[in-house]
Parts: sequence; structure tokens; C-alpha cells
Amino acid sequence: MKTIVAGYTCAPAGPGAEAAYYRRLATTPHAEGVALAWRNTSTAARTGDILDLLPPDWTVALTAIAATYPAWLADRTFGLASPDPDGRAAATAMAREIAEGVRRINDRAGRAAVLAVEFQSAPGYGNHPPRPDPGAFRRSLTEIADLGWDGAALLVEHCDTPVPGRVPVKGFLALDQEIDAVASLAGSGIGLSLNWGRSLLELRDPDRVADHAAQAAASGLLRAFTLSGNGDGASAHGAAWDDTHLPFADALDDRYAEPTSLLTTARAERSLAHLCDPLFVAVKTGWPAERTDPAERAAAVRANFATGVAVIDRIGLRRNGTDD
Repeated sequence: MKTIVAGYTCAPAGPGAEAAYYRRLATTPHAEGVALAWRNTSTAARTGDILDLLPPDWTVALTAIAATYPAWLADRTFGLASPDPDGRAAATAMAREIAEGVRRINDRAGRAAVLAVEFQSAPGYGNHPPRPDPGAFRRSLTEIADLGWDGAALLVEHCDTPVPGRVPVKGFLALDQEIDAVASLAGSGIGLSLNWGRSLLELRDPDRVADHAAQAAASGLLRAFTLSGNGDGASAHGAAWDDTHLPFADALDDRYAEPTSLLTTARAERSLAHLCDPLFVAVKTGWPAERTDPAERAAAVRANFATGVAVIDRIGLRRNGTDD
């Protein structure tokens, strides 16, 4: 099991500030990799530049969410789960670009640097039509599984699904639909990943997030978990019930905690307890937009990562994995 710093959500703008930020993350105790966002075809080169600042054995987890949203904004039919043939084709074409990007990243690094790629079951983003379709999603997963990922694992990241009477944030497929889609592709190697805060956006009860972990784990498909906070009150990070990746409410260093966050170490422990030999556990931290200092941002990420690692070690998860 790898412990991953999901650093891109706190990375400051500008190449100089970003480099200073990642140099600080590079010294994070117990970190074994970094999560980065695939945005466009330039991401492969930027990922290589970031890897040059990090320890030579660190791995990368890529997520497609940052490219999925603008593509959907330009074309509301875009998504791997789109019932529209053209929208689905555009999403699988983006997956091909990411697969090629993975190969370029690995070639530049001279090793299998990319550990995993996370995809999401768009379209959605509120109550807009068209709605995501499980059958279309299965077809897309079948196609992208065969693209040649140079050793990177493919994961379906669950995001919030529509709930009656409420406008969703992502509004993608339900967890049971995603489980069924992945389970139908026996032998594909595709797995599931969960994000604590994104499950909370759907469930609105922090004590039920562990139920998502239990459900995904029972399927035998849960491969990764991200600890990312959320909350029911506005904060310096943003509005209530928004996908702002709040820090822990009880971070070990309280200077970098967020009192409005519903993510606590006890709740994290209850969710992670369902994992068995995961590929990775990541800690994703946001920070107020107006506070741009790279050193402070890196310190916040490191403090929350240390909090997540303390939970991981308390339940013996790293000792249960194949890598440690």
C-alpha cells in the first residue's frame, strides 16, 4: 500500500511558487507519492517537471476530474457514462490521451511512475440532462481497459449521486451502479476508489460514510481511499456542502485544522477499517484561496497528511498491505 499526498488541490499558481511548494512536499515523512490532476495534453510534461522535484521512488496517482468538468461544460453530453454516443466517444478519446500521457510520464521517469488513474462516471454536475447511464459506462470501461496503461491501475472514483430534493455537486452514478458496472468486467483489473468528502456530499451524515466503505469493500473491488473533508457550514474555504477538500477538524497540528469540517480522525478510522490491502490511501487538503504562501500551503498539506498517516498506523493498515 502506498501513502499518497494529494497535493494538487493546494498547489499555488505560478511555476516558481508551485516548484517551491512541491519541494516542501518532497520532504513529507512517510509519503510515497503524490496525486495530480490530469487537465490536458500538457499534463504529462508538467507531471514530469513535478516528479523532478520529488524523491526518485515516489509514485503518481492521476485523476481525470479536472479535465472532465471543463469538457462537460463545453459539451453537456460529455462523459464515460453518457447515453449520447458522441459525448461518450469524446470521453473515451480523452481516456486515450491520458493513456498516452501515462506512457510519456513513465518514459521520461525511466520507470513505472504512474500508480493509478481515477475516472469518474460523468455527465452530471447538478440536475442537467443527460443523466449518466450505467450501460454506457460499462461500454466505456470495456473500451478504455484495453488502451494500454503501462502498468497503471484504472479506478472508478465514486462522487456524489443525485438525491431527491437536492441539487448534487457532481451528480454522477450511484455507488451500486458503479459497483455493478465494474463487477461486470471480470478480469479487467478495474477497481473502485472512494473519497470521504465526496461520499459525505451525497449522504450528508458523517457517520454513514463508513457504510460506503463497507459496501465497496464487500464487492471486493475497493482499491483506494482518499481522506478529504467536507462540512455543513460556510468557512474560509468556501460554502457549506461544497467540494472544497476541507482539512481534518482535529488535525494533529491545530493551526492547520478546520473546525467546520466533519472529517475527524475517528470517522476516518471507521472508514479505513474496511480496507484490505488497498493500492493506496491518499490525504487531500484544500486551503483558503486568498492565502497563497507556498510554505503555508505545504505546511497545511503536510500536517493533514501526518494526521491521516497516524490513523492508518493506528489501525495497522500499512502493515496489512503487500508493500510494507
